[in-house]
Amino acid sequence: MTRFFTILIVFGFFGAAPGPGYVMASGLDDGLAAIQSGDYQAALQAFRPHAEQGDARAQYQIGQMHGRGHGTPKNYDLAAQWYRKAAEQGHAEAQFDLGSLYLRGVGVPRNNELAAKWWRRAADSGDAAAQSALGDMYLEGVGVEPDLVQAYKWLMLAEPRTRNGRIPWGAIGLRDLAKRLTVKQRVLAEREVRKWIAAHKP
Repeated sequence: MTRFFTILIVFGFFGAAPGPGYVMASGLDDGLAAIQSGDYQAALQAFRPHAEQGDARAQYQIGQMHGRGHGTPKNYDLAAQWYRKAAEQGHAEAQFDLGSLYLRGVGVPRNNELAAKWWRRAADSGDAAAQSALGDMYLEGVGVEPDLVQAYKWLMLAEPRTRNGRIPWGAIGLRDLAKRLTVKQRVLAEREVRKWIAAHKP
């Protein structure tokens, strides 16, 4: 099994239990409380009016529930529809999950290029899971042309220490990749990392 598909399993794209993706901002607390108590029907009822009014957070949650069969029969077609509504409004987790469906060909036709498109949007928003997955796409040439510079850039940005402002150029998981880069490529990749960080400072 490649690291690329291991990431999909680790992040729970094959029917994992509810996780951090269910955390909601204030205003949709009833839905959150219902999920925490295991009352998914009540959660759906709480989220739906917000989702129908265009709230991307609620749309994403309904997509999650359709995709996992919580409070409703599992339906990836509907999950994809709700993810898309949220993703088009810039919801990074929805963008990532929609990309995952495209990669798997579940709920939507399989399309690696569209998977890369949505993962790039999520990665550009700072989603670490998307950055890691996009880096692997560049590393393996899935949905994009192989590009070691881009692979190193996105995998480095996904590193927690990088996100905390301490760039670990010698990170164990990236040493082998770094060895495959020329000096020029590595300088370019590190410049891209710093540029991205500077552009996304809070």
